Amino acid sequence: MEHSLRVLPAKGTAVHYCGQMPCPPGHSWGPSMRDHYLLHYIHSGKGTYHCGGRSYQLGAGNSFLLFPGIPGAYQADPDDPWAYSWVAFAGEGLSHYMELAGLTPGNPIYQHAEPDWLEAYITELMEYGAAPSPASQLHAVGILYRLLASMVENSLIGQMPACTSTNLSRSWYLDKALAYIQAHYAMPGLTVSSLAKHVGLERSYFAKLFAEELHQTPYQFLLLYRLEKASRLLSHTDLPIADVAAAAGFQDPLYFTKVFRKHIGRTPSDFRKHGVQ
Repeated sequence: MEHSLRVLPAKGTAVHYCGQMPCPPGHSWGPSMRDHYLLHYIHSGKGTYHCGGRSYQLGAGNSFLLFPGIPGAYQADPDDPWAYSWVAFAGEGLSHYMELAGLTPGNPIYQHAEPDWLEAYITELMEYGAAPSPASQLHAVGILYRLLASMVENSLIGQMPACTSTNLSRSWYLDKALAYIQAHYAMPGLTVSSLAKHVGLERSYFAKLFAEELHQTPYQFLLLYRLEKASRLLSHTDLPIADVAAAAGFQDPLYFTKVFRKHIGRTPSDFRKHGVQ
């Protein structure tokens, strides 16, 4: 059974079609290629995927990816044929997410430690495909990004040792930490420990990685980020100093005044009147 979900503008991400099938023994496809990504998830049984001059013997819990413009072929086992679901999609920038998930033409296989979430996403996609409309396509793209986000998250946290320090993992951890700071800096409970927990790293290793990459400790970065937000509020609003402090993540207005003067050179009141020295 297959559903079609076209189409968004050419440069946007689109889910083209999705489906599922219990294959008959020896059922095969290819060698051929597509102009989009085609991700298969194996529910049961076995089969073989051929890509890039290599063959992969696969079974339940595996996914395999056909890349745009790269020939591939696959065949169900003659004795225990696989049943699989698939989703086809395209869009600029998706190759970056594939790499973050550990999927490349040289490594087109993904092992799902907990596959239930993927099955749920594909089921959702098929529901929207049964009634195609512009809204359905937008929902489908949203589900696709949730699916890819789960694959990336499981690849970088679930499958990677916490202290792996490849450029890819370091960048991903920092991006995630900085995005979290930007979204939650006003929360007084945001600490270095909670940041480390959010990105899935041990606190001391997270602090070391952060300092090596940004030449600041996480505490220093968070403090200066909050002070920068406070400065903007002081310059562009008439909020009371206590409210500015709270909006920037400082519970104690007296402590806020103290650290503001130390780092900015003026008290919050003087800064509001005269600006930075």
